[in-house]
Amino acid sequence: MPKATPMEHDAFFIAPDGEVITVEQKHISKICDDPVRFGYTKKRLEAVFRKHGETYGSEQFAREEIIADLLRKGWIRVRWYYSEAQLRIQIYRINASAKKRINGFLARSRNGEYGKGPSSMHLDVQVIDIGENELARTTVRSGV
Repeated sequence: MPKATPMEHDAFFIAPDGEVITVEQKHISKICDDPVRFGYTKKRLEAVFRKHGETYGSEQFAREEIIADLLRKGWIRVRWYYSEAQLRIQIYRINASAKKRINGFLARSRNGEYGKGPSSMHLDVQVIDIGENELARTTVRSGV
């Protein structure tokens, strides 16, 4: 089966170094399938799921703990919600580096590399800062 292009997907991680990682299904599945890429070992992830009494890769409390830990380490979680005409970006702290990575992603979205290209320009963007417990709103066109 040929590898899908990013435009065919609705979810991504943006790494601390700016690399955009396509998520084919669920964010937690991507982490569990390749823990080393995210700075973990499978053994460590299994321990987190076991601590919560959950199946490896499930979407419950362990998932929240793992994703929150990644966000604290500078990762950014992105998901398009086309039915709501919205892009949600979860981050730990909005700072200059994060803004640069988010704006780079949005620029590439406007060009059609991610999302639905120019048709997504006016979509609402919610930037959820879990470190400050704040919500910022903008559009794909405007950036952050």
